[in-house]
Amino acid sequence: MDWPFDGVKPGCSGSTSPCGPDCAFLAPCGGEASAFLFPTEREPLCESGLLPGALIRNDSLQFRCEWTWLRREGGQSPWANGIREGEVLRVPISHGDGNYYADESTLDELERSGRVIFRYCDAAGEPTARSNPNGSAHNIAGIINKRGNVLGMMPHPERAGEALVGGVDGNRIWESLIRESLAVVR
Repeated sequence: MDWPFDGVKPGCSGSTSPCGPDCAFLAPCGGEASAFLFPTEREPLCESGLLPGALIRNDSLQFRCEWTWLRREGGQSPWANGIREGEVLRVPISHGDGNYYADESTLDELERSGRVIFRYCDAAGEPTARSNPNGSAHNIAGIINKRGNVLGMMPHPERAGEALVGGVDGNRIWESLIRESLAVVR
């Protein structure tokens, strides 16, 4: 099955994808726990205006496929409310264009408003240049929109759901969303 965003890559516009306008419409609708995540490609979320910034070529100019450490930062989101601030998760990446870029005023606003939800770090939870696999500004691995219902991240939590494939920490993100969603419908 082809995803509507399959042809959308950095430099293209997510808003011109066949489902770009629909996704831009759906994301702000619904209750507090409504959410939209495109875990395998954050580019369309940035390109369609759902999230600020852009994804550019990794600073190494290489495709990177490896396990990384992510630290849960502040901010409220159904995607991460079940994960303690400061908690470290092990989640893989797999991308060539995962270097998150935004101008300094946008980065300052993301930091100030608690919209940086995950940050690349080492196993001890310290964000370092060495723990940043792609050169992302401020070691940013995941951000949310102002409402917290849209999460964009380049690490792949869906690839960290079974011990057989190397780890289960990705489940924490899905469990958080499910728990928050159930609380709304009860």
